[in-house]
Amino acid sequence: MALCFALVEQFASNIMVLLSILAANAAMIILVRRGVTPIRSAELFEGEQATGDLDAARRAKVDRVAAACGLGEREKEVLTLLLEGCSASEVASAMVVANGTAKSHIRHVYKKLGVHSRDELFEKLGIEREEKKG
Repeated sequence: MALCFALVEQFASNIMVLLSILAANAAMIILVRRGVTPIRSAELFEGEQATGDLDAARRAKVDRVAAACGLGEREKEVLTLLLEGCSASEVASAMVVANGTAKSHIRHVYKKLGVHSRDELFEKLGIEREEKKG
């Protein structure tokens, strides 16, 4: 028992570092399970750049459409990514979900907006479709 106490005293700072890392990882897991994504997290710190390539007018339009059509936060995120020119697999990567899940989110967005394709989506929103940068 004395050996345990001696080790704890000697490596107390290492134990605190380890416990801090474990706590940070646990917090990250909880946030991911609650739907926090890198894009949504960036909104807290980067403001204007949080939604990627969308300009202020498009972001305002996304906000209006999301509210009018009853889009949830994840669906709003999908809409933003679609308007940035992301493919279904790019949406999946950005949202840290499986491709099938991303496609399901895209279908829900299309259904709520009453469209069947990307072209219809851009037409309905009155936004000119641009090639994705990069």
